[in-house]
Amino acid sequence: MSFYSTLKKIDRANKRAVRNSERRRRELNRIQKANQRLAEAEAAQLEVDLYENRIEVLRSIHMDCNEPIDWEGLLTESPPFPQNSTGPNERVAIEKLSTYKPGLRDKLFGRGDAQKEKLQQDIETAKKEDLELYKEWEERVSWAQKILSGDAALYIEVMKEMDPFQDVSEIGSSIDMKVLDADTMEATVYVQSEEVIPSKVKSVTAAGKLSEKNMPKGAYYELYQDYVCGVTLRVAREIFAALPVSKLYLHAVGESLNTSTGHTENNTILSTLMDRDTVESLNYSLIDPSDSMVNFEHKMKFQKTKGMLSVDRITIHARQGGV
Repeated sequence: MSFYSTLKKIDRANKRAVRNSERRRRELNRIQKANQRLAEAEAAQLEVDLYENRIEVLRSIHMDCNEPIDWEGLLTESPPFPQNSTGPNERVAIEKLSTYKPGLRDKLFGRGDAQKEKLQQDIETAKKEDLELYKEWEERVSWAQKILSGDAALYIEVMKEMDPFQDVSEIGSSIDMKVLDADTMEATVYVQSEEVIPSKVKSVTAAGKLSEKNMPKGAYYELYQDYVCGVTLRVAREIFAALPVSKLYLHAVGESLNTSTGHTENNTILSTLMDRDTVESLNYSLIDPSDSMVNFEHKMKFQKTKGMLSVDRITIHARQGGV
């Protein structure tokens, strides 16, 4: 083979190697781009899922509620065991000691006495556990007595202890409460708008890309109204579930358009007097929060092109001596 032929052969081999490398590079680039498209599509879908979940949370906040506290039931609850008698934990511990028989290992290693001593200590521990059980029962009964006797000062303490508004706070609402009398409370809900209501409608295109469009003003205002009314309903449900009051004056403070200045301001945008019987009778899985306000005495102004407008608060009628 001539030197020229050898060079040609080497050149062809090199070109084949280059072609193979190039094909591999192109394949890897194709895979990389496919992965990038996949990652982009997955990221877009996640963004849309978060957006849709946000909308769902805003529209369904009124559906959840903690279990009601049965104050009458707590008041008449039987003690865990008769006072000055052996409690349930102590009885179990005594039974274990009385039926203890050293096993072969305990006998071989002389651990019988040590095991009995441990079981004796378990009895003392059980006594403390029973004492704690009894104290907890006494505390529940004491709270029930005070609540049912109209101890208004304790109402706010109960709400702080229960903390039923955690998820309401997480979506941008804060709440102030006031006890007007033993049967009546007042609450003010401070709702947000820009930080809570999405300004963009998000979707995934056929190409797997994220699409963001401005939410139509009408849809934005309607969603905001449902959110405000939904939070109002949720607060009412939680208060009636936790306390034996029958009336609640509830106000929502949020952004509204001042038509005289053309600027948005923080004002009362919903004021309502809610009663326990009506609140407890509604089917929350099917109602429209905004439409449900017709069930209560309320003040609310809504325009599709301007949203919720400022309103005066309902006049409060309650006995003196609130907290």
